Amino acid sequence: MARLYFDGVDEFELSLKDIAAMSEGEKKTIIQSGAEVVVNSLKSVLENLELIDSKQLIDNVSFKFKLRDGEPFAQISSYGKRKKPYTGKRKKTKGKTHGSYQGTNTELLYLLEFGTPRMQPWHPVGETEDVCIDNVTAAMAAAFDEYLKSKNL
Repeated sequence: MARLYFDGVDEFELSLKDIAAMSEGEKKTIIQSGAEVVVNSLKSVLENLELIDSKQLIDNVSFKFKLRDGEPFAQISSYGKRKKPYTGKRKKTKGKTHGSYQGTNTELLYLLEFGTPRMQPWHPVGETEDVCIDNVTAAMAAAFDEYLKSKNL
């Protein structure tokens, strides 16, 4: 009868527990490395669209960390309000918009992605995903390797 012995299984089990006990800051570091690649790629895709007055949109592309079910993730978009050109006329408003998305860079990016009844969609976000998915995977894998090396795993 054959017998099979393993040495090092206990060490392997401990190393998996170390990985499972990864802190939120370490997770954010790994996520940030991938998010930075996506942000740079989205900026280059938006520059290639050659839109009129796209500087505000491109300059405000960034990411924010959010939590979902206690786990961090990066939300990538173009944040901020659109600056309207000065017309020399006084604004006539009857009330505030109270948190409206109207006139924001996020709204403009949404309209570019999905279009309107009078405007065809340009799909800059989908194109960004196609362009950078391998680079994001490589950047996040490199950051995860750094984490493993710091834990001597």
